Amino acid sequence: MTALAKTIAANLHAARIGAGLAQRAVADRVGASCAAVSNWERATGEISAANLLAVSDALGVPLLWLLGREGGGDDDAAYRAGWDDCDAVVTRALKDARAEP
Repeated sequence: MTALAKTIAANLHAARIGAGLAQRAVADRVGASCAAVSNWERATGEISAANLLAVSDALGVPLLWLLGREGGGDDDAAYRAGWDDCDAVVTRALKDARAEP
């Protein structure tokens, strides 16, 4: 399990609890199974970029916050520029995470 997977899992869980939603509600909103949401929150299942975007929207949190990358700099600028730029940030973050030892 990578550091990015752990960050996404922790942030997804915190956002879901903060929104007062059950895993089933998140699953319904993003078109995934309850098991998938559970796996994402435990960092035992890989979340696709499309599902990550859907979760971000469903929970009302910034995508980069879910990735643990929000807080200034180029990543925030990409987020505000639109989803196309953000997709590049997500792809880069996922590639970086796979390169971790």
